[in-house]
Amino acid sequence: MRIFFLAACFILSAGILAIENPFHPAWKESSAITAFTDLGNGSIATGLENKTVLVWNLTNRKFKALTSNTSIISSIAHSDPSGKIAYQSDESKIKILSPDLETNMEIPNSLGSITSLDFSPDGLKLVGGDENGRVRIWDLSGKIRGNFQAHSLSITSVQFSPDGRSILTASEDGTASLWNTEGTQIKVLDTRDSPILCAKISKDGKKVATGGDDGKIREIFVEDGKKTEIGRHTSSVRSVVYSKTGKYLLSSSEDLTVKIWDTKTGLKATLVGHSDTVNQAIFINDEKQILTGSDDGTQKIFDINGKELANIVLTDKGKIVFDPSGGFDYDSEFLESYFYFNTENVDIHSGLDSFYSLFFSPGLIQKIFKGSKETRPSVSDLINTSPPPRVDISLEPSSDRETVSVSVKACDEGGGVGDLYLYHNDSLVSLETSRAIRLIPGDTCVHKTFSPDLSPGENYFRVSSASKAGIVGYSKMVSFHKTASGSTLPKLHLVLLAVDDYKGKSMDLRYAVKDALALSGAEAFKKKNIFSSTKIYTAYDRKADKKGILSIFEEVAKESAPEDLLLVFIAGHGANQDGKFYFLTSTFDPENPNYSENGFSQEDFVSSIAKVNATRKLLIFDTCDSGGEWTTQFKELGNLAKSAGLCVIASTLEKEDAYESSALEHGVFTTALLEGLGGRANTNGKVTASSLISYINLRVPEIAKSVIKKEQFPYSSQRGRDFVIAE
Repeated sequence: MRIFFLAACFILSAGILAIENPFHPAWKESSAITAFTDLGNGSIATGLENKTVLVWNLTNRKFKALTSNTSIISSIAHSDPSGKIAYQSDESKIKILSPDLETNMEIPNSLGSITSLDFSPDGLKLVGGDENGRVRIWDLSGKIRGNFQAHSLSITSVQFSPDGRSILTASEDGTASLWNTEGTQIKVLDTRDSPILCAKISKDGKKVATGGDDGKIREIFVEDGKKTEIGRHTSSVRSVVYSKTGKYLLSSSEDLTVKIWDTKTGLKATLVGHSDTVNQAIFINDEKQILTGSDDGTQKIFDINGKELANIVLTDKGKIVFDPSGGFDYDSEFLESYFYFNTENVDIHSGLDSFYSLFFSPGLIQKIFKGSKETRPSVSDLINTSPPPRVDISLEPSSDRETVSVSVKACDEGGGVGDLYLYHNDSLVSLETSRAIRLIPGDTCVHKTFSPDLSPGENYFRVSSASKAGIVGYSKMVSFHKTASGSTLPKLHLVLLAVDDYKGKSMDLRYAVKDALALSGAEAFKKKNIFSSTKIYTAYDRKADKKGILSIFEEVAKESAPEDLLLVFIAGHGANQDGKFYFLTSTFDPENPNYSENGFSQEDFVSSIAKVNATRKLLIFDTCDSGGEWTTQFKELGNLAKSAGLCVIASTLEKEDAYESSALEHGVFTTALLEGLGGRANTNGKVTASSLISYINLRVPEIAKSVIKKEQFPYSSQRGRDFVIAE
């Protein structure tokens, strides 16, 4: 099995020097792409050598991993009329799945491992070729409708003709033939001295293309058997496929390339970029783009002229997408530790956090699929022109070991030194702007000493600072143990911000304040075995203006200790403006919008939360997106989680509204939140931030679909450490 392991990720702890070697994305492991098929509407089913089938999408983040297989997925077939897909799931079964992937049937197949599958054009039959050279035809009840010996060696390709009356086969015995469905050979189309590894019929059924172990690609006219040498690869050809008109032909090869051929004039373009055998290539997106799959564990998207547009890594947690400049996106936050950036021959590695604000591009694959382009400098260019500062820290405990001083030295490596962020147990507890940092004349380093409060037990600290371009450098992690004096429980600080009543009536909501009130009365927050006490801070409707919200956070900052928990619930309208996400306060006027004065931005949340000593923080946004681009909200909330070192969950993932329904007592999102806190998010007897977020992510789409018949998908990003919220 080809599973590729790369070096473990090292966070930037000593800065990055300007280098000539190009930085590029890398990932911890991936499995060879063995087969894939276009399901339509941007959906792709991909078989992996690790025996997994992944159904994923070029237009959204939805994916499903089908893992209950015991065989390498050698072929996947799709029926356009029925939407069903078929593949061999183990040595003795073929699995057929319905379009929703929820129901399936299995066809027993104990006579030989299937190497290739295809549905008939009407979707009522399935043909398979096996390793023993036999062809079998089944109806969709699993009954065999045809069974014949076609070749002396393993079949490499099988396909129904467009009219469904005949079947094309190719084999390692060096022949490609056409058969009727009863098993009578109509004609031999191609013969070679070496295996024919692939064959495909044109859409009109008049031509057949074959590719062989000898690297040659041939085109055969079915009616008269006339053969034409289209061209060749320098190694074996693994797949061929025609365009809809038959004018163009795609071929993929063991020589690491894909070639586009004009069947009349020859080679049109060569697609390069894979580092191992390219097992398949197909036209997608109305033949404006090409999708490839390789033993190197990636799928790539190219334009029709051969320019690489995207590199895709598939996992059972979803896909990771990169563009050539280093821009990236991923389906699930579980993948955040899965990839990193490095450079060849130089021992420099960086996790995604260093580049997140600049290169994270939500919806990247959708943009590529639609043909839109993003302009940004490459990762390599920015590393050379604006490397992050080198950040060093040290701890100095007091004589009684009750407090520590954290001394920071951040040195300019060529890109400048930005604000200093102090993280305590991965949560932001202090933010020092670069303007306020002490400078030593003639020194390229800035110096700052922090005096953070300590919590009982182990206290971990690190500091970050960014270059002018925004690439973040991190110090190493240092720790200090404070002896606990007794078993004091933490305090819960519950901040509830909600606006129903906006200026005018066009933006008014019904359930924001009601949802906040329900949360304030949740039984989970009243249990004395988790929290010593719960202090509730509220700002509803007109009290929830910017000044009121700032004053609440200032009060929390005075009252909180490092061991405490901060839970912030925000309900109302959200909006995207000039690339920023804002929570719209009660003074926001839709007729005269002023976002900076009447909105609470990501920067406002970061600076406010940085003053709060509590190291366990959860922000919950139940906000309607009042227009704007969903990717802005998505990225801003991710930046908020990473900058402030906290857990964030928001009610909407893409362009959906955060729905309210009279069929529920609360909004869809808050209904799921209250269920989770009530015990449904319980894991091992406890509701933690992580288990609550997981429950909400699963439950919100279910409620939205069943109650209001619409889609709603939450967004979450988890930073800092997991913590108990309820029992």
